Amino acid sequence: MTRHVYNYSKDKYSFWHRKWEDLAMLDLDSIEVCPKCYEPIACIETAMYKGHLQKTTYVTELIANRLDVPAYMVFYYEVKTADYGAAEPHIRTKEYPMSLRFIWRNLSENTAFIETDEIVWSQELYKLHENHKNWCKKCQK
Repeated sequence: MTRHVYNYSKDKYSFWHRKWEDLAMLDLDSIEVCPKCYEPIACIETAMYKGHLQKTTYVTELIANRLDVPAYMVFYYEVKTADYGAAEPHIRTKEYPMSLRFIWRNLSENTAFIETDEIVWSQELYKLHENHKNWCKKCQK
């Protein structure tokens, strides 16, 4: 977390934390977890895409490495209102009526950035969940 506030957000804890010298804090953007056992499946650094693909990911990669899960960097931007209907019944579009584009890379495998729609990015996450099910005791019940 930067020491000085460039943009005040509603995160009062982050704002409060800045007043203490010699303390350092970073927020964790996203930890993908198993919905049954809550075991971490991936660590994901996210940012709204603003025309560049630079963001520090050191701590995200460090935590992912220690947890033995993949780390990702994901930039996103909104493209339209979602309306997938029956074509994608597992998408809850009535509750979350938006559609995002993603520019992402697997930091653990040092892949290049790729730009995809939300279906492709969600398929990457579903693959992680499927791999997790191979050893998760709660998923096998």
